[in-house]
Amino acid sequence: MTTRSHGSYLFFPVVLCLLLGPPSAPAAENHGAWDGESWADYTPFIAPITAAVETRINEIATRGAALGRSPGRVGQYGDSISESWAFLRNVILSGPDANATGHDYTPVLDWLRSAYADATADEGRLGDHLGKGPDYGNKGGWTLKDLVDHGHPGKAADTGDGSDPGNFSWAIVMIGSNDIHRRGWNKMAWRMQLRALLLDIADLGIVPVMSTIPPRIDHLEDGRVDDANFHIRGLARQLRLPIVDYHDLITTTRPGDWHGTLLSDDGVHPSAGGAGRDFSRQGLEFTDGYAARSKLVLDVAERLRPLLERAYADGPGPEISSRK
Repeated sequence: MTTRSHGSYLFFPVVLCLLLGPPSAPAAENHGAWDGESWADYTPFIAPITAAVETRINEIATRGAALGRSPGRVGQYGDSISESWAFLRNVILSGPDANATGHDYTPVLDWLRSAYADATADEGRLGDHLGKGPDYGNKGGWTLKDLVDHGHPGKAADTGDGSDPGNFSWAIVMIGSNDIHRRGWNKMAWRMQLRALLLDIADLGIVPVMSTIPPRIDHLEDGRVDDANFHIRGLARQLRLPIVDYHDLITTTRPGDWHGTLLSDDGVHPSAGGAGRDFSRQGLEFTDGYAARSKLVLDVAERLRPLLERAYADGPGPEISSRK
């Protein structure tokens, strides 16, 4: 993370210093607990849940309650960046390995774990099935078309039968890294296909939480990553859906050297120096891009939890259509 020298402040008039107050300490000096500002605060990368978005979430969650969805259970629609056990699965099972942020994730982790209580005989079973693989909506190499051709979103949503996970009430949707790599990728056609997928997810009573895709080292010059993320962000606004900006998180944290730090040496996948569980400063800023993604999801989960719990506590409402 870029820091700034404070030596230049000595040249300002004293009166200016009095007006502005003392300069803040550079981020590099904050090695201890969460300070809420200079590091580990992911607020800038989570779009505010406005009144319109909250209304939309309630509409979808009410439908989910009517369909018997399991509040707290999270789906993961995407490609290999979602299929990896370093994303979310490891930290849900065991919690952060090194959590120097000073933030207590125990309540939200317990909420996510408890959503599987009726579906697992022990922790090992939970680990075996925690939303990973093609039956759950994520697979290495998948494009948006592959996701849909495999029967999703419905197949993953309806997997839950009381013995296996599935049947989730909300889902992280991050797809596009492989689409942009295909020859002849048509960004407008892709936008319409993604819109249809999101509406299908909502119709199943599942709240889609959209995510931008991370940068790719082999698409720095053609603008395809930016094009995909432009449409992802646009659809979130149009459909009034929550969104997390994983791309901006990576490029803001490591603006000049994300390749080989938060993204692995292949220039496509997040790094996993701590297997997705290193919430220390070293992990979140240098060596564990999967931990950064998992933390981002936990942070948005904390915001969604009270909204979902309220909708499910109110019980099934009238039959609604989410296709709007």
